[in-house]
Amino acid sequence: MQFFHLRGLFIAVSAAAALTFVAAPTARAGNGKEALSLFSPNTNAVINFNVKRLQNSRGYDEILKLAETNPKTKDALKELNVTGVDLRQDIDTVTIGMVLGNSGSDPDNIVVVADGRFDQRKVIAHLKAKNKDMKQRKVGRSIVYELGADGAMVFLGKRLILADKAVMNDVIARAKRKRGGAARSRVIKKLMGRVDTTRDFWAVVQIQNGAKMGMPMAGKIRSIVGSVDLQVGLGIRLRTRFSDAQVAKELVSQFEGVKGMVANAPEAKKMGLDVLINKSVLIADEKDVVFSVDLTASDAKKLKGMADMMDGVM
Repeated sequence: MQFFHLRGLFIAVSAAAALTFVAAPTARAGNGKEALSLFSPNTNAVINFNVKRLQNSRGYDEILKLAETNPKTKDALKELNVTGVDLRQDIDTVTIGMVLGNSGSDPDNIVVVADGRFDQRKVIAHLKAKNKDMKQRKVGRSIVYELGADGAMVFLGKRLILADKAVMNDVIARAKRKRGGAARSRVIKKLMGRVDTTRDFWAVVQIQNGAKMGMPMAGKIRSIVGSVDLQVGLGIRLRTRFSDAQVAKELVSQFEGVKGMVANAPEAKKMGLDVLINKSVLIADEKDVVFSVDLTASDAKKLKGMADMMDGVM
């Protein structure tokens, strides 16, 4: 369905940035905070990609090439090109808001907000050509286009918004108010106070049911916030909050105990993970486990082996 193609495209292309490197000065772009008022006040996960910064780097083409290794994403890129949207210059920021339930499966609702320059006529004409029976309806002065069985799209000013059909009316209503939504959420405010939103990528997640994640100690995870910066190689910051300080101490101790062994493993060196592991720092800060690593552009290139090995699973 077109909804999932486009929504998946914005997510996949931007997420691929975390697996590549750039080292060039960039322009200032939005950090996603202005999109928060469009999201449900129950939002407990927000992801932001500062695409504009990446567009001004010589590594952006590498990001698109990596995204194209996924056949579905490659097809979506071709479809997007037909609409006249140029990923190399037309999209500034992509912000995603989600309401994660307790099931551990798909989000209860998801809203994708893309800020940039879009030829609305071309986008709509292309979607209508692909789906002769595409329905549309007016909500106030806005026209909502239904994509597939459960998706919807609307243009609000320079923004292209994709959302589940069931919540699109609420998104438009919040856009008119220009306040409220997740911007007033205590959960989101608290989480965002612990992450650097000026970086190329940032995400905050309040974990509803960590036990469903199927990872060791996952049931004791309460929240995860993190950011990635690609301006001088690769800089990663990740802060995971657990239910108690003892868990945090135990995890750091375990990491230090196996760090050398894992870094020296032949497979790790083949993937370039030895550099990542050796330069990684993990500390316990009360209930938090704080991970940080700063790689040079040269170091980050070595991780290309890992990206290549992931082509089949992305």
